[in-house]
Amino acid sequence: MTAISRGIETYVGAATALLTGAAGPACAVGAGEIFATHAFDVDLYRGSYYLEAGYAIRRELDSKSSLTADASVAFWSKFIEKYAGVSDSAIGPVSVNVAYARQLAPHVSIRPHFTLSHIADAEARALLNPPAATFGIAAVVGF
Repeated sequence: MTAISRGIETYVGAATALLTGAAGPACAVGAGEIFATHAFDVDLYRGSYYLEAGYAIRRELDSKSSLTADASVAFWSKFIEKYAGVSDSAIGPVSVNVAYARQLAPHVSIRPHFTLSHIADAEARALLNPPAATFGIAAVVGF
């Protein structure tokens, strides 16, 4: 079965804020699903495009919580060109994520997550100097 996700996401950093419109298909394969997320900048650099593709496995722990693990690679030629000035970097971060989701109310949940990430392109990695590991907590509202 193929599912389509969609949404608006915003990222706020020290230097800039990014507003993207995102959509992505997912298709069940084996124990998990192959997914792709397509994101377009709808604010600062309209039309800048970011694609992330990978494989995810999700397990229900109980009626209100789940654990998800995924691995992905991103392709970001226009995003990295517009936001960092690197013009020859098509392959973005390679990432491994683990997330725990807990439903708090019918349409509200929290999602602590841990990510290991590596940017394959040396110029982009040197310019951006991203952390190799990150931890965060997301508040999720969905209908």
